[in-house]
Amino acid sequence: MDDQSGEIIGLPGIIGSVIRLKTVYFAVVISLLTTSRAYSTAGTPADAVRMFYSWYVHEVLNGAKPLNQERTEMRKFVTERLLTEIDNRHKSAGGVELDPFFNTREIDPEWGKNVAIGNLYVGRIARLNVILTGRQRGDREFKVKLVQENGAWKIDEVNSN
Repeated sequence: MDDQSGEIIGLPGIIGSVIRLKTVYFAVVISLLTTSRAYSTAGTPADAVRMFYSWYVHEVLNGAKPLNQERTEMRKFVTERLLTEIDNRHKSAGGVELDPFFNTREIDPEWGKNVAIGNLYVGRIARLNVILTGRQRGDREFKVKLVQENGAWKIDEVNSN
């Protein structure tokens, strides 16, 4: 205690440190919540497709192999039935195959950002026409079928036109 003012010496410094720690803590928590929600379940089939292609293109371009290395994350977007079908196709093709979500071996970096969706048929099953637009590899067009699993829309079939 300071004899002249009656204040506890160093208290303002401690309070400032506590406030700064709380600010940093809340910034970290908000950042983690925002990041985890970026790829959480989508409200509509179109949102689910956009989120999947955004995530998938990002992962592949950064050297990941989502079908092999990120199965848990893949299950957030794709049904187990489709993953099993892809695995079986991969085995029967001797391991050399086109990417099942693009029908090509090489991916355009813009495909994760330029996703056009049309002809939405929704019930318990959604059927979408999807066009991915890119300058390096051109456009890719697909028919995508989604089903609801545990309240989340998941891709169950991808057919190139």
